[in-house]
Amino acid sequence: APSSALLLRQLTTALFETRAYIQLARISREGRKTIGAFYVVDVDDRRPLTEERKLEVKERLIYRVQNN
Repeated sequence: APSSALLLRQLTTALFETRAYIQLARISREGRKTIGAFYVVDVDDRRPLTEERKLEVKERLIYRVQNN
């Protein structure tokens, strides 16, 4: 499993490459379980991502995690 620092770098690289950013992050705990919700928007128009853009970001993130 990747370290927290590596995972954070992979996430931010994927967001940069797809011109998206996290506008709001909410992290909570339920017992031993951590739950995160991230509001990701387009860099250019600051609007929520379309379904197409969500898929683009998801695919890039998967690529980054699998290929360091």
